[in-house]
Amino acid sequence: MKTNRTPWYTLLFVIYLCIISSAQAQPSFSKANKFWSSPEFVNKFMATYGVKSEVEPNINAEEKELFDKLIPVIKQDPDKAISMLISKIEAESSAALDFTLGNLYAQANNNSKAVIKYRTAIDKFPDFQRAHINLGVVLIQLGQYSDALSELLRALEL
Repeated sequence: MKTNRTPWYTLLFVIYLCIISSAQAQPSFSKANKFWSSPEFVNKFMATYGVKSEVEPNINAEEKELFDKLIPVIKQDPDKAISMLISKIEAESSAALDFTLGNLYAQANNNSKAVIKYRTAIDKFPDFQRAHINLGVVLIQLGQYSDALSELLRALEL
């Protein structure tokens, strides 16, 4: 009789990712600023919203303008970028804004606020794959392995 072992392999893979992530996923502004200084990274970052509509939220023209203004600020003054996002995010804003704010909080090692913003992004757009992944990584850093596993498994499902 043949049994299905796929769930165990998936679980082992996710546990492996958790271990690797907890050892290496210590964000810092210096590393993050290198990404934001790369035009290729910025173009890829902005191009992903709405392209994979099943796992990425759309952004409207106003939010696109905000991102265009925000990217240079993120490079120069991440704290100011956080303030800019806080002042612009509304209940009906795209999940992409909450996700970006979560990323900035994570880069500043403010993991508790990052968790809140990633969860807000997921509440707005439940299939937001990158938000599930980033939430999982931050939860690992907080030692909340069971919750992290749930988020990473959800990301794999998507």
